[in-house]
Amino acid sequence: VKKNHTERIAMYPRSKEGFRAFCKDLGYRFYKEEKAARFYRDVFDNAKNIPCHADFFRYIQWHNLAFTTTWDLGIPTMILHYENYTNDFNQTKNK
Repeated sequence: VKKNHTERIAMYPRSKEGFRAFCKDLGYRFYKEEKAARFYRDVFDNAKNIPCHADFFRYIQWHNLAFTTTWDLGIPTMILHYENYTNDFNQTKNK
């Protein structure tokens, strides 16, 4: 195990506290870049207090861009919502 990896594990243990410490450090590390980024212009003030907000934003952005791309290219898609598995599992799994 490399020294950096061992130090990182010590700094950010696999726990709720470790995850929050990791997110807080990332927030401090990239604050200026994120605030200046055009992607965050409209949402930065609201998103900056969400733990690991950059990852949250990337997740949403990836899905938005995937949806737009399939629409623009006319690629057939099927949209499933997570709650459909809870509300009607059998019908959803057979789609």
